Amino acid sequence: MNRNAPLTLVVFLVALSACCTAQTHDEVQLGGSFDGNTYKNAHLGFSYSYPDKLQPQSLATLPPPSDGRTHILLALWDSPKQTPTPRIVLFVDDVSSYPNATTAGYLRSMTKAARQGEADVNKEPGEVVISGLKFLRLDYRHPKYPAQLYNSGFVALWGKYALVFQMNAATQEELDDYAKSVKSLSVSRAQANR
Repeated sequence: MNRNAPLTLVVFLVALSACCTAQTHDEVQLGGSFDGNTYKNAHLGFSYSYPDKLQPQSLATLPPPSDGRTHILLALWDSPKQTPTPRIVLFVDDVSSYPNATTAGYLRSMTKAARQGEADVNKEPGEVVISGLKFLRLDYRHPKYPAQLYNSGFVALWGKYALVFQMNAATQEELDDYAKSVKSLSVSRAQANR
């Protein structure tokens, strides 16, 4: 018997496990496609039409989920890029492992993160119902970053995911324009809303 056989088997199983894990983590992202200025995700069952003036980052270049839970689905940039971060980021976060996850609880985490990043959070969150999902909207300002001064985050719990839009703009008018685009969200797959 070959003495290296057990070691070879272990290496093969580790490689197979990593491959299967990567496929599981990526299937959410791989479900995405574009049709004009509409992003569609067949795996999750929704579509979103984004503002014409923004350009999507190639889906192939989006970072894979580093924690196995958070999947960046869409990153939209100015053309040409004017900021170090996208104007709109759409992502899902698997909250199934959080006990008693709620939209309000997730928004509290977003608010805490914004404040830790030295943002001014002056308004109470507002509720918006889009395509049957109850979103909470958080608006805040980053005075240190004039090109990204106005910010907004939308979050809804949908099935096992928090569906999150994060956006920034240099002016309130631009931010309002980006925020209006969230209303184009169309959900084709029913998920339990929390």
